[in-house]
Amino acid sequence: MPPSPAIKRRNLSQEKILRAALKIVRKQGISALSIRKLAESLDVTSMAIYRHFDNKDALLSALLDEFIQAAKLLPEDELPWDEWILYVGQRMWEVLADEPDWITLLGRIEMNPEGLGFMMKGLQTLTKAGFSFPDALEAFFAMAHICVGASFVSQGVRQLTAGVQSGRHGEDYFENLQNRFGAIQPLIAAQQVERSLAFLIAGMRQRLPNVAPN
Repeated sequence: MPPSPAIKRRNLSQEKILRAALKIVRKQGISALSIRKLAESLDVTSMAIYRHFDNKDALLSALLDEFIQAAKLLPEDELPWDEWILYVGQRMWEVLADEPDWITLLGRIEMNPEGLGFMMKGLQTLTKAGFSFPDALEAFFAMAHICVGASFVSQGVRQLTAGVQSGRHGEDYFENLQNRFGAIQPLIAAQQVERSLAFLIAGMRQRLPNVAPN
């Protein structure tokens, strides 16, 4: 005999709701997520979801926290500031390039402790190295801007290469683009985010002239 609706409501938890929401997001995208669809996937009413989350933004904020935590953006060990920027920047780019839908949430919803903790750890690492707080803040967001932009570029490059691999474009596709516009192959090579992060790190060192490169 299947569980009654009352039993399902009692067994519902934030963890179960977030797990079901992540499944929807990863299959259909963030835009497809709604309280109604989430409730249907859990076989409960929408009101059962609202008992755990005040509204959809609260759900999305918690969901972003779950994503950040699962993505393991922060290194397990303490690193020098430049290695920290390189590690975190590359990791951020990797996860956003694989799941770019999360970018639509950044700046749109209130950050929960996990997201804020990620930013505060970056600022702590940089100020501990000797950067002023304004410089640390500027550098952290410069890293974030690089990684978000790089993830979009990576998506474009993947679409180009997927078009050739799937047969949608002929094998001479890249060569034709190169002849018409130039710099196609350098574009593909330049989307490796560590190159952009290296430029950022070089600029940051000029703000901190007494710190020897690591």
